Amino acid sequence: MVLMAKAKRRSPGVKGWVIQPLRATFRETMSALLKPETILYPYESKEERDELRKYFRGQHRIDWLKCIGCQLCSRVCPNDCITMEKVKVGEDYQEPSRSEMDEKKNVVLRPGVNIGRCLFCGNCSEYCPTGAWVHTSVVELADFSRDALVFTAEQLKIEGKPTKELKNRIEENPKLDEETCIGCKRCARECPTRCIVMIPGKKMRKDKPIENPKFDYSICIGCGTCAEICPSDSLTMEEI
Repeated sequence: MVLMAKAKRRSPGVKGWVIQPLRATFRETMSALLKPETILYPYESKEERDELRKYFRGQHRIDWLKCIGCQLCSRVCPNDCITMEKVKVGEDYQEPSRSEMDEKKNVVLRPGVNIGRCLFCGNCSEYCPTGAWVHTSVVELADFSRDALVFTAEQLKIEGKPTKELKNRIEENPKLDEETCIGCKRCARECPTRCIVMIPGKKMRKDKPIENPKFDYSICIGCGTCAEICPSDSLTMEEI
């Protein structure tokens, strides 16, 4: 039987308790004085402010000619700070349009933002299928009232160039349950990219086939509008 003697704990002594902590404190202090990790915003030079803005998502702007009013930005916003507003416009903004009814009234949906609730995560610009959302370098957005932090669609408006390019950035497609579809055509009317056409289905009503939606997935953006408004819950969104 081997007896193990307990190891005698050595005291750090003056060096461990005093000298080493002082040395570390002095080293960190000199490092902060010679090369500070932070800058005294906004008192630094213009060049330093411009450099700082490169790393921030600033004020939102919406390219109205690229925006198609799909509402995807408001759905992916984690803080519900985006609201869709109906605005009256000319014919330049109708390709593609929100719906047939909106075409007749020359009304489109465009987003407004409450930056008092926004956490600037970038989801709106990341998932936008047309690249209509942009973040500027304007980061000084503080104000004295909450109402001043609410920006309407008109205030965020910029006019660029319309685009035909559509990307399904959310990577979901609608799937139809033909057994429950009632052929109301509402999904086709409300589709912001017009990727839905109605074709005769297998079920019959009064000796006529019930029309079911057929999707052109090459221009579907996965916004989920069709699934949201379907009165019979025949459409669901599935990952692709």
